[in-house]
Parts: sequence; C-alpha cells; structure tokens
Amino acid sequence: MTEREARDAGRRIKIGRFEMRNNGKARELSETEGAIKVIVDARTDRILGAAVISSEASELVHMYVDLMNAGAPYTVLRDAIHIHPTLAEAVQSAVETAALGSAGPRDLVGLKHSLGVVPRVRTILADLEAP
Repeated sequence: MTEREARDAGRRIKIGRFEMRNNGKARELSETEGAIKVIVDARTDRILGAAVISSEASELVHMYVDLMNAGAPYTVLRDAIHIHPTLAEAVQSAVETAALGSAGPRDLVGLKHSLGVVPRVRTILADLEAP
C-alpha cells in the first residue's frame, strides 16, 4: 500500500524514510544513491507498504515482506540487532524514523543509545571475545 492509498483509505499512518547515503555499508561500496520509505499503520504498528530503491533493493525489501506476511509489528525489526556495517541496517533505520516521526538519521544514534542497543551490542561482542 502506498502512502496515498493509506491516506485515501482514512488510515492514520507513520512514515519512515532513510537515505542510503547515510548507511555505512552503502558508503563503503560506493552505492549511496537511493532511499527507503516505509508506511506503518499508526494504530496497529503493522507495515502497510514499503519502497526500496537502492543497490540490492530486491534483497532488502524482503525484510518488510516477511514482517507483512507474518502480521508482525514494525517494532520487531526496529528492536533487532543488526550486524554492522550492512545494507540491511538501512531497512531497520527506515522503521526507526517511523517511530521518531520526522527525526533524521543523526537522531537514530541517540535513539539506539536510549534503547540500550549500543550497550547490548558491546556486551555481545565482549561475550564473543571472552575465552
């Protein structure tokens, strides 16, 4: 479902956007053109639709398709811990911006710290390095 279709249907929605130029792996690959947009039902937190226009878009979009088919809320993806750097992080970042409203990618760092994602990743890495 597109943003227009959702609005025409009278749904309250959240929109998430993320530009690939803000993704570390995309910069590493010199594939920074493109963006992701996700439409979330504000009442149910379920993903109504998504558009991925980037390198490997046909692979990345399946993360949304899987959640949509499962009827799972976007928070499942938002709260997941992704390996860094990956293009898949951009898919997660797009849903994070839906949660934040109009906040941009720099605000995501603060959100990840406030949710405890960064400390959890450090703990996991420390556990992996332990003898």
